[in-house]
Amino acid sequence: MKIEVLLLCFIIFLFTSCEKEEGIIGEYKYELKGEIQKMGATWYMYGTYQIKSNSATYPIKSSTIDLDKYLNKKVIIWGDPTPGYPIDFGPDYIEVKRIKNK
Repeated sequence: MKIEVLLLCFIIFLFTSCEKEEGIIGEYKYELKGEIQKMGATWYMYGTYQIKSNSATYPIKSSTIDLDKYLNKKVIIWGDPTPGYPIDFGPDYIEVKRIKNK
């Protein structure tokens, strides 16, 4: 009985002591910082926008955000991979869910 009470208290402590920054961290698979650009010709041929983040480039899209407003700007994006991608060993195709100017 005492062990069960201690275990319950420990679990409650864990859930109440953990906070998410702005409710974002851990909510999405990707958090990328970089510059949004129009997509040129690529060998994997999907996506109309891309984000250059560190040394990697990811194709991105959004059904809820107008990415044209963020062209050539430094941003932070949060999103998830698009089902059915990658194709032919290409990168994940990221559906942008949230965006913030850097």
